[in-house]
Amino acid sequence: MKQDFPKQGIGLLCRLFGKTRHAYYDALWRKERSMIKEDIILQEVIDIRKQLSKLGTRKLHFLL
Repeated sequence: MKQDFPKQGIGLLCRLFGKTRHAYYDALWRKERSMIKEDIILQEVIDIRKQLSKLGTRKLHFLL
């Protein structure tokens, strides 16, 4: 939203949707942490697939 309205403050944009600035930043941080966790899991899957290329998804899930 900030990209579409660069001159408007985050506080104003949040009030338009009935949210607080803290809720906005909290969601932003949560999304960032989630993406970091996904990247770590994907890297683990890639490493396991390099070693055991014919491993099925159930066993892969169990190994993770």
